[in-house]
Amino acid sequence: MTTDTMNITIEKAAVSRVGEVDFNVLPFGRMFSDHMLVADYKDGVWHQPVILPYNKLAMS
Repeated sequence: MTTDTMNITIEKAAVSRVGEVDFNVLPFGRMFSDHMLVADYKDGVWHQPVILPYNKLAMS
């Protein structure tokens, strides 16, 4: 078995919303992370992922 590793670029959110979260009540689909992982998929291959501040998810 082989394992490939890669460096992932991280762009931190300017402001965290973690203080607004009640961790005792986390309704599914209502609370979102401050960040999201984005990667392009072209010609059957995933390309370099990046972690970005939460935003609209673009699909093409």
